[in-house]
Amino acid sequence: TLGLTFDTLIHRSVHKLRDTLRTTLSYHKSIALVTSCVTRYHTNGYNHQICEMPTKLSKPLSPGDVITQDIPIIHILFDKCKDKYCDNCFKRSDQLKRCAKCLRMYYCGKECQKNDWKYHKNECPLYRMDEAFLMTERNRFWFRLYLSVQLIPTFATKKYRLFDGSEVSLRDIKVRHREVNVDGLFDYIGFVSQGLRRLHLRNDRQEVRHWFAFVYTIPLIAIKSCDVPHVGDGAIGRGLYMQYTLLGHSCQPNSAFVFNDQTKSMELRAMRPIGAGEEITISYIQIYKTRARRQRELQWLTIVCECDKCVHHLDRRVDYRASKVKSFWPSREFSSAEEVMHCLRELMDELDVIFGDYHPQKTCLILGIVKKLLHCPERVVPETLFDEMKANLMKAIDVTFLADCPLRGQSPKTLTVDELTAIEKRLIEMSPKLSKPLSPGDVITEDMPIIHILYDKNKDKYCDNCLKRSDQLKRCSKCLRMYYCSKECQKNDWKYHKNECPLLNHESLQYFLSDDWMRFWFRLYLSVQNIPTFATEKHRLFDGSDVSLRDIKVNAINDDKKCRLLDMICDDLSELNIGCDRQELEHWMALLSTIPLIAIKSGDLYIRQEVDPIGAGLYAQYLLLGHSCQPNSAYLLVGKDLSIQLRAMRPIAVGEEITISFVNLCKSRDDRQKALKVFSIDCECDKCVHHLDRDLDYMNSKLIEFLPLDDFTSGTQLMHYLRQALSELHVIYGEYHPQKTFYMISILMKVINCSLIPDTLCDELKADLMKAIDVTYLADCPLSGQSWQTLTLDQLERKMSPKLSKPLSPGDVISEDLPLIHVLDVEFKGKYCDNCFKRSDQLKRCTKCLHMYYCDKECQKNDWKYHKNECPFYGQEVIQVLIEDYWMRFWFRLYISVKKIPTFATKKHRLFDGSEVSLRDIKVNTNRMTKDGINYYLSAMCLVLRQVGIDFTREEVNHWLAVVFTVIKDDIKAYDPQTGTVALIGRGLYVQHLLLKHSCRPNSSAIINLNGLSIQLRAMTAIAADEEITVSLVDLDLNRDDRHSALKQCSIVCECDKCVHHLDRRVDYQRMRTTDLFPLRVFTSGQQLTDYLRELLDELDLVFGQYYPKKTIILSTFVTQLYNCPVIPKCVLKELMVSLSKAIAVTQLEDCPLIDQSLKSLLSDQLSEQRIDE
Repeated sequence: TLGLTFDTLIHRSVHKLRDTLRTTLSYHKSIALVTSCVTRYHTNGYNHQICEMPTKLSKPLSPGDVITQDIPIIHILFDKCKDKYCDNCFKRSDQLKRCAKCLRMYYCGKECQKNDWKYHKNECPLYRMDEAFLMTERNRFWFRLYLSVQLIPTFATKKYRLFDGSEVSLRDIKVRHREVNVDGLFDYIGFVSQGLRRLHLRNDRQEVRHWFAFVYTIPLIAIKSCDVPHVGDGAIGRGLYMQYTLLGHSCQPNSAFVFNDQTKSMELRAMRPIGAGEEITISYIQIYKTRARRQRELQWLTIVCECDKCVHHLDRRVDYRASKVKSFWPSREFSSAEEVMHCLRELMDELDVIFGDYHPQKTCLILGIVKKLLHCPERVVPETLFDEMKANLMKAIDVTFLADCPLRGQSPKTLTVDELTAIEKRLIEMSPKLSKPLSPGDVITEDMPIIHILYDKNKDKYCDNCLKRSDQLKRCSKCLRMYYCSKECQKNDWKYHKNECPLLNHESLQYFLSDDWMRFWFRLYLSVQNIPTFATEKHRLFDGSDVSLRDIKVNAINDDKKCRLLDMICDDLSELNIGCDRQELEHWMALLSTIPLIAIKSGDLYIRQEVDPIGAGLYAQYLLLGHSCQPNSAYLLVGKDLSIQLRAMRPIAVGEEITISFVNLCKSRDDRQKALKVFSIDCECDKCVHHLDRDLDYMNSKLIEFLPLDDFTSGTQLMHYLRQALSELHVIYGEYHPQKTFYMISILMKVINCSLIPDTLCDELKADLMKAIDVTYLADCPLSGQSWQTLTLDQLERKMSPKLSKPLSPGDVISEDLPLIHVLDVEFKGKYCDNCFKRSDQLKRCTKCLHMYYCDKECQKNDWKYHKNECPFYGQEVIQVLIEDYWMRFWFRLYISVKKIPTFATKKHRLFDGSEVSLRDIKVNTNRMTKDGINYYLSAMCLVLRQVGIDFTREEVNHWLAVVFTVIKDDIKAYDPQTGTVALIGRGLYVQHLLLKHSCRPNSSAIINLNGLSIQLRAMTAIAADEEITVSLVDLDLNRDDRHSALKQCSIVCECDKCVHHLDRRVDYQRMRTTDLFPLRVFTSGQQLTDYLRELLDELDLVFGQYYPKKTIILSTFVTQLYNCPVIPKCVLKELMVSLSKAIAVTQLEDCPLIDQSLKSLLSDQLSEQRIDE
């Protein structure tokens, strides 16, 4: 009636007989009687052997003894770990390849795919069908197991030797058919059967039910990865280990598993003394749970635990929900030793009840307790208690940790906080690794910050969202503290800023908001509290793992100053009705003392300049990176969208940890270790352990002065010094490092033109530098990818010209500036005022030196700030040499101002792009002074200063002389209405033009005010946003050789297309400088004159570009000569006049006297006619 077969009835009879005998006989006798009476029965062609004998050993075991070690016969990887770990070897890899058929399985190599194909080929077709019953891990495991049993002939019958000497196969395992909830699985088994039929597989309902019961009967061991926490679950998959299939469960187990990261095997160890013949037991579930929760989970495995802990409810007094075990130690401070000891005894008793004598998780908790005790004052914690806890910890480590644990076998008396911190970090988190080897310069990852801030000193210069420099910043209208370059940036940052905006101006919070580190912490804390997923969102790391901010294990705050600050912040936030939890505040402050905050730098300065950070960011990719004072990687700022690249700095092997340096490497070991205490790190690199840098004097390092060439008298002496400096660099930074590259550039700039250095050594330095640049600089670096043979000093000195964040059209005013310092030419003395440069016939001389002329007392008063320093010297005869030479007089006024005015050289001046610069910031090349024959000026200056009694150093004189010959000094011109000519009457130093780069095809030009000292910088072509602003430092109506000769005075080699490709080779510059460009008597027809005119205009475009002031003057000459010419076609003349009108609007001021008024009126009429025609 029930459709049951005879064998099924026999099977149920065996179960009933066993249960009956169990009530009357002892457990072992009943099992022996049943197995001796009925050992085999036949059902549908296959045999079952009842095997439920517990595993025992014939020898006693001590805690820590290894019982056995095993690898799984079949396993699965959890879905959450797919595309992170290999489905065969379970190793993390970022080079995984998917199965091309089902697209569900990932392998790290062909070898792994080949090894797993034995099992995967059976399930691969079903994965392509996307069956719903494969969604859970246990069902996927059952399906792989069932298909292996059906399709691999010996899979279920193969015998495995167990650690007690017995042999067992999967068919021998006794499963609990009756105890499995068949009613709950009935519909599901039918659903699975349908899927099997679609695959044309053997589908026996009893067989399906049997293997379902098998999965719910035996323990499936969790497989962990070496780079996930050992504390807690941390499982990435499950496996079937034959050695452990017959192990019994107990909530007071006498053994536990220790996972071996290297071999991926599972070690079974004794956790307490085990007598001979005693049953080996493990816990099928996590022990750290209440009895009710444990029993509820065991029901799924059809187990009723009969250990004393469960039967007698020994843990009834343990508060699992609010147990002190969870936080290792109460956060409050103890006032007496008795209080500490009482709390500690109570805590250890709870651990003994929960875990027994030894257990891996118990060891981790004891480790945390001992670390807490080591931070307690000596008056609170007795030394005897210290020693007792240390001894207990070392015993637990020997029992529950592998042999390669750093603390195994160590004496408890030598145990330190740093060693505990190191092992705790090893247990909790591992630094990311890659599954492929890396070469120096290989990009490991590129990342954007989760959250970032701009430092206060850079406010109103850079955007608070994109951290780009801009001169178009707008402030937040609510708090007036944040600056943005556009509405888009403000909108993107509002997600974080809206939480802090109402609080930034509260006076009660200013004491910590003024500090950049505390402001970062405050923004982080508010984001955690107000953005639901901010702290829990998973971020994919470059090694394939996922991590959230909540996953980061933080170090306890032991700084009394920060603890007092936290108390003050809690009180102030409470007064503002802002809810806060002190433990939460402390946690996120501790986070910033655990992970590295990456400095964000601006990339708009010199290649060889050390750039100060403008902000800091929290990058997810670097959350778990370990520290080393010999790091194998370093990060580079990409400069676009705040992204940062992590690059290999030396060869990195497969599986090697990726490390960076949390501190500045250019520090002594003691200074580095002091800085690392903030992160609770004790560096164990060879450099620190063996003190490899003990011979380096960091205070007087050769790296600071970078080869003072004047101190050397021979090449041998200099080469020895250079080798020693490079050796120091290698010890400090290793093979490659961005900071090391910066130093190498500075050294090469010193020696590249030094006569004492052999060419072979200089070439060697160039080659090493180019390799370092390719490794440590981005691809868009001007020097990256260049051959070392063509490397020049000018390329090393290359600087970034200022940029604007908005596009410009021809004629747009970029800036308008007055000179910082200026001098009047000697031949115009007595005609123009030395201060305002205006012509006057009422000039008055300075009564002391009789050398300076002023038009009124106001001008004399304004110039006295500079003149009072030089006035006493102009009366001396030796100074008359300076008066006659323009360069020396300009330098003398500059040098005296630097010496006498305290802030003259260091005062910051705001440039038109929003940056700030001082005269001291200008990088000059003093080596060029000797090469270019300007050594005469240096000797003359030193002689004059010595004779007039001014204190000086030769290096200082050389530096400011190099400034005069390096930076842009704009001409100051004046218009003489009587003669109708323009004269060069002086020169000035204009701050806005200090960092402008030269180009023989400039996109801007200085427009001189002929009636004053101001100069406008205007766009001469269309300039895109972020394009460099360039000017010409020489006259453009010179041929290439003459231009290059003039540029040598400024130590510049032009690299524009015009110079590099010699585009102007066919231009007749001699004809362009003649006054008679149109010998009209030569032309006999309009076409001949038009062709000549087109040729001239093409040459002008090639020489000056689209617009240029001098080109405008030449065009006005064309129009004046051709206006009354009867040969010129009217359409050509009209076109020329229109071009001239546009050029005047772009390149001339409105009151410019150079263009005749009648010509202006004529051009205006012509433009009006053109508009009417249009």
